Amino acid sequence: GDENWRLHAVNLDAMTVRDLTPFPEVQVQIVDRDKHFPNELLIAMNKEDPRVHDVYHLDLPSGTMRLVAKNRGDIAAWVTDTGFRVRGATAATPDGGFELLVRETEAGEWTPILKWDPDDSLNSQPVGFSRSGSSLYLEDSRNTDTSRLVELDLATRGLRVLANDPRYDVGGVLIHPDTYEIQAVAFDRGRTEWMVLDDAIREDFARIAQLHHGDYSIIS
Repeated sequence: GDENWRLHAVNLDAMTVRDLTPFPEVQVQIVDRDKHFPNELLIAMNKEDPRVHDVYHLDLPSGTMRLVAKNRGDIAAWVTDTGFRVRGATAATPDGGFELLVRETEAGEWTPILKWDPDDSLNSQPVGFSRSGSSLYLEDSRNTDTSRLVELDLATRGLRVLANDPRYDVGGVLIHPDTYEIQAVAFDRGRTEWMVLDDAIREDFARIAQLHHGDYSIIS
C-alpha cells in the first residue's frame, strides 16, 4: 500500500519467486526492455535519494545490477539507444519546459541539444535513436503550429522532417523492431489516419483499413 513496488522473477516450472530488488522503502520502475537483450532490464530506483530515480542495468539470470545513469534532480524521462544504453534524457526547466540532453557513451557528460518551451513541450518529445545512434527521432513542435516527426543529426544538429500535417499533431509512431527505421506515423485528424513511410507495409495497411470502417492501432 506504500507504492514502493519491487521487481520479481517467477520460475513458471518450479513456481519459485525471486525478489530482484529487495530494498526497503525503494520504488522500482521499468525504464526499458528490448527483445535483442532478453536477459537484461533497465530499471529506475530511488535507492540513493528518495526524491529522484537513478537508472540501473539489471542482469536477470544473476540478479546483479550496476548504476548507469545518475539523476541530477531534474530528469523527467530517459531515452535508450539501440545498444540498450541510456544516452538521452529530458530535463525539466524552471519555466515549465524541457531540455533534451544527449551523451556519447554511458560514461560521457550530458550535452544540452535543444529546449522546448512550456507550450511546445506539451506535444514534443524524443521518440528514439536511429540504429547507428548518430541521430535521434523527435516529435517537435518548435516554430510550427503542430508537432512534426523529425530526425535530428546529433553531429550537425540538422533537422530532417519525416512526416507532418499542417493542422494536426503526430499521434503515434511505428518503428521497425530490427532496423529501427520509421515505418508509419499516425495523425489524429477527424479520425486516426496513418501516413505510411515504408513501402514494404503499404499493402498491409491498405488491407487492414478494409477490415472495418473504425479506427485501428498497430500493436506489433
